[in-house]
This record gives sequence, structure tokens and C-alpha cells, in this order.
Amino acid sequence: MELFVLGIDAASEEMLRAFDMPFVHNLLDSLKKKELNEDLISRGWVETYTGQHASRTKGFYEFPMIDKTYDWSISFNLNIIDKTSNLLWETLNKKDVSVGFMGVPTTYPVPKVEGFFVGGGGGGRALNSSFDDGKSCFPNEISKILDNNNYIIDERVPSLLFEKKIYEPTLFFDKLIEMMDRRTQSYIEIYKLKPVRFGFLAYRALATVAYLSMSEIQRFIDKESPLDKSYLNELKRFFAALDTNIEKIFDNINIQNVMLLSDHGMVAFDSTINFNFLLQKLGYQIKKSNTSKFRNYIYRHKDIIPYGLRQKLKKNKTLKSSVKRVLDFDVKETLAFSLSELGEVSGIFINDEIRFNGPVLEKDIQNKVAEICDSINNSPEAKRYKLHAFSSKDRFNGEKYESLIPNIIITKPLNTKSLTTTPRLYTENAWFNKPLDLKNVRHDNWTGGKKANALFFITSELEKLVLEEDKNDLTLTYKIADRFFK
Repeated sequence: MELFVLGIDAASEEMLRAFDMPFVHNLLDSLKKKELNEDLISRGWVETYTGQHASRTKGFYEFPMIDKTYDWSISFNLNIIDKTSNLLWETLNKKDVSVGFMGVPTTYPVPKVEGFFVGGGGGGRALNSSFDDGKSCFPNEISKILDNNNYIIDERVPSLLFEKKIYEPTLFFDKLIEMMDRRTQSYIEIYKLKPVRFGFLAYRALATVAYLSMSEIQRFIDKESPLDKSYLNELKRFFAALDTNIEKIFDNINIQNVMLLSDHGMVAFDSTINFNFLLQKLGYQIKKSNTSKFRNYIYRHKDIIPYGLRQKLKKNKTLKSSVKRVLDFDVKETLAFSLSELGEVSGIFINDEIRFNGPVLEKDIQNKVAEICDSINNSPEAKRYKLHAFSSKDRFNGEKYESLIPNIIITKPLNTKSLTTTPRLYTENAWFNKPLDLKNVRHDNWTGGKKANALFFITSELEKLVLEEDKNDLTLTYKIADRFFK
């Protein structure tokens, strides 16, 4: 294989270096490192296969529907992507370069390519999709290999803890290791059946582990005593298994050049901040005077509702809209609001007439942005919580999907996550310094959040293809591959 991209979702160099991973450590030492900075607005995986930021492709982690409502989307797949986007597999196929993709998140439904393609999870895709649906793999003949290997599209906290109720750590990690093992074996067998010149394989199991366990992982990175030694031993076993899988790939496929990357790094978060409460204090958001008791009851007790029922309730648009905490404000009087269901996008939207049918006229948007930024930056809360607000136009002015980006972006400490489902401005993460009991976990992002320092290592030959004007983000993946195959 002339060029191979190995993706490890949520991996960072400091994380991989901390654990006993001899093959990966040697691989890192043999490659050239590029310092990347992801803004966490744009999906990193989409950048790798489009070569562009979400402001041009619509590949956001979350975005408003722009239908004069406050409906939001945290989904993304190849049906949503802007149709003018140049996709990496199409670009390479046009150059008569065969490709082999497997497990890259948000690549669903799969395209027809010269080579093979196994779609990845993420972006709202059901994790229990079958391979005979015509959308999960191409060509159909490779479905036999996937079925024989009991290939797993993805396993996450909801599927393992809430559905299957696997609370014993050893069994929990067994499932994630099994997912990696089956993916590795399947890629090797499919490659032998259909050799390709360019390959892209992504492992996502690490992301599930990191979002759940980053507090314990960070302590190990910092050489601090563990919260739970037995749980740390399971983490060590997991990282050793990841190392073994990566070594197996290189032992079975003759790889000439490699890009080793992640879509973002990870940070342990000890607190959350809800900017809606700051907007209320500063007078830019008016809280509803008749907040529904039903809505508050749902929010206080949602974690005890059975997972299956919660999933059904989410599909009820009327119910979902009625309990969404962002609608705690008076939509006719509020000038600005924040919404982040995932806790990664730290920003504020102007409640304007065009997008939300709000009170702010289009001609007044930028003046209101400047005014709110000044108010936030001069507030005692900005000093206390180390916040800084600025206009998103400083970065994204004139881009095709600029309207889907918060008008105001707020920088904050890495260990603080932005959430709009918390009942106050600042909330400590009660589980940050406690041993992890899987029975207590109520959502995916338990002690971990995204960090901008994506992993990116390449061979010396590939480093020569990086141009001075290139942005230091994951769009480099696409650009290097395109330039490599002339």
C-alpha cells in the first residue's frame, strides 16, 4: 500500500506515550510530528476526507436548523454534506487510485468506489445497522468477510451500559477490545481480497474509553496515584490491545507511507459552564416567567428514565421541543442565547429575525455582537472563570455556512465544558475525582471532553508535501493525499 491513513478517534500523543505501547511508540519516533489546532466547531473526520472546514461543507458537530425554530441537529452523514464538497475517495479514484476505507466516522451511507468501503458510526447513525442494507459496505461481496468476523460498527456507553448493562469493567473493556480485534482482522482480509493503493482505517473504541475515563487517564499521564488501581489496570490492558492491533496491521500489509492521526485530543473536565445564565445576568436573555413544571421535572429526573424509553421520547418532536432547556427563555424578548447539547461548541447565537424569528433585526446583529462581547469581557464572571468573547466573523466571515456558527465564540479553560442543560452558571463535575463505578454513569461524556490538539504524524516523504500556506488542521490529510498521488 502506497499511502495508509491510520485514525484513532480522540487520541493524543501524551495519552499514547503514557501507556505501554511499544509498537506505537516506535512508530511515533519514526515519523514527523505536525502541531495541529482543531477549533472543535468542525468535525475533524469530515475535514480529513473533504479538505475543508465545516463552514464550507456543513460538517459541524452541532448546528441550528435555521427554520425559524430552535430545533438543533447533532447528526451528520454523507446525505447532509454539501453536494459541492470534493470527497477524498472521489478525488483519488479520478486519478485511478484505488481506495480502502473502513470505520471512518460519519461515512454513511457508503459511496461506490474503486476499491472497498466500510462505513463508520457517528453523526447519528444507528450502531446496529446490518451489512445487507446496501448502505454499510461496498462492494457487497465484502459483507461475507464482515459477517464471518462478526464485525462491530461501534460500541459506546449507551449500547454497553444502558442497553446491555455491562457494569463489570473487565467485561466492558473486553467488548471494546473485541471491536478493535474484529476491525483489524476484517481490514486485513478485505485488503488481501481487494488490494488498494490508498487505505484509511479508523479505530473509535478509544473515544468511548476516553470520554468515560479521562479523569483516571489524565492522572496516569500526570503520574499521579490512581483513583482506582483495578480500573487503571483495565485501561492499561485496553491500550496494550490497541498497540497489538496496530502492530498486526503493519505486519500484514506492506505500508510504504503512513499518516497517524486523530480527530481531536481529550481533556478531563472538572466543571461545566452555562452561558445562558450569564446572558440573563447581563440583561440579554429574559427567563420565562411560567417555566413548565413538567419540563423541570423531566430535566431533574431524566437519568432515571429507562434508556429505551428516552430514545423513543427523543423521536417525539413536540415533546423534545417542550423540554429543551434552551427554551426556558422568552423567545420574543431574548436577544441572545447559547446552546450546546454536546458541550464542545462554546458560543452564543444572536436571536435574530432571519434564523430564529427573534427580535433582533438583521441590520443590528453585528452591533449587538460587539455590545455583548464587551459586556461579557468586562464582567466579573469573565475574570473569575477566565472567559473571553469575540465575534465569529473574525474567523468565518463570508463562508457558505457561516449562519450555522455561533455569532460569538467564547474561550474558556480546557477543564471547563460548555453545556446548556445545567441548572446554574457554574457546576462542578461531581464525578471528576471519584473512582469510576460504571453503574453510576448516565451519559457518554462522563469525565472527558474534546481538546484541540489532534494527533498528526507523517513520514518524511509526506512532510515534503506540506505547503507554507496550509492551515494547521486536519484538512492537511486530504491535501497531502491529493498531492501524493499526482
